[in-house]
Amino acid sequence: MKRFPLLNASLALLMTALTSARADNYKDAVLRDKPFAYYRLGEADNTAPVADETGKNPGTFQNSPTAGEPGAIASDSENKSVSFARSQAQFIQLTEFGKFGSSMTHGFTVEYWLKAANFSDHQTIFGTANGPGFITDFLSDIAYTNHTKLLRMYIRDNHEDRYEAEFYPGGRNINIYDSAWHHIVQVYTPKTGGANNKVQFYVDGIRQTITLEHKGAARGNPVFSDFNRPLSLGSMNLRGTQQDPLDGSLDEVAFYTSVLSPEQIIAHYRASGAGDHLRVPR
Repeated sequence: MKRFPLLNASLALLMTALTSARADNYKDAVLRDKPFAYYRLGEADNTAPVADETGKNPGTFQNSPTAGEPGAIASDSENKSVSFARSQAQFIQLTEFGKFGSSMTHGFTVEYWLKAANFSDHQTIFGTANGPGFITDFLSDIAYTNHTKLLRMYIRDNHEDRYEAEFYPGGRNINIYDSAWHHIVQVYTPKTGGANNKVQFYVDGIRQTITLEHKGAARGNPVFSDFNRPLSLGSMNLRGTQQDPLDGSLDEVAFYTSVLSPEQIIAHYRASGAGDHLRVPR
């Protein structure tokens, strides 16, 4: 049997290059769509600063969340994540985000990978409420007001115009409480015609069915102000007080001042090494 050492070596190098390229695909896909802030959450330990891949809005670990946990990205064997224990009030403190707040008026996208460990206690995935008074609330949480398995996004301006979007697993909706990683994208698109389409949830690349409430005296689209309180991951920053911490893990968290299209969302999910089940979003 003939041996071809140069050929074998070349194939090995090619496989290494392909593996490396694939591992970078998810990060590249996210950065291509120009996030305002992007946290890979790949820190080796919880004493390091939490890096923003855009270089503008770094964070810090608070109360020692567990860093360096196995991550969500199947195509990257070295991908790491952060897990949070609600009982220890662990969270990540980010910056104020400033102009991200006012830019929300024209639409935004939030993207993250979640592995939930608790679906019955009220917990916050990310959140800030700015002051004084009630100015620009921005949050996503689980089990608000004891509604088991509810995933909610809530946004409100200082005129009390607000949207509250609610997702439950079941039916055609994907179960995000199965102890597995899920890619979650929440989109606010105020220019969309129908009221029920102004907030959209995607799980693992597929648009989900939600209930959307539009509240406020004028019931107009919210006009948001600049943030003046730091945004928290894994907790709600309620005008300087942290509350409702998360039980679970987060990975690859990104905030955009743009509205990602269904095609962009699918491209991100497929770049993770998943996505063979995907069809055209409904």
